[in-house]
Amino acid sequence: CVAEHCRDVKDAARFKGFSKFSKGTEEEKSTKRKEWFTQDLPTMLKKVEDAVQLTSKEKGFAVGNSLTYADVAIWSLLQDCMEGDLEETKEAYGTCEALKAIVENVSNHPKVAEWVEKRPVSMF
Repeated sequence: CVAEHCRDVKDAARFKGFSKFSKGTEEEKSTKRKEWFTQDLPTMLKKVEDAVQLTSKEKGFAVGNSLTYADVAIWSLLQDCMEGDLEETKEAYGTCEALKAIVENVSNHPKVAEWVEKRPVSMF
């Protein structure tokens, strides 16, 4: 399931141990963060991309040819991440054309755009 792959990516990031809530020195966390965004995340996103290739019937959709939870899970993982992670996340999925199309499709959905505009600001 594509949504489960997204959960696996989030779990792997947490286990990597580079967040501000993780233990370790700032230098250790910086090394882990760089490794995550340049090696681990691109590898995992390629696997998500491969799964989408099997389930998508139309560009911009993860499963079939209509918006599903899987599309929102991908969008949340790649676009609705921590602000400080957004640019590195974009670089990590830069070669994943199917994922980019899904992010664009969900971002342009009127209800999603409205929600993003009106939601409360928080660090999460």
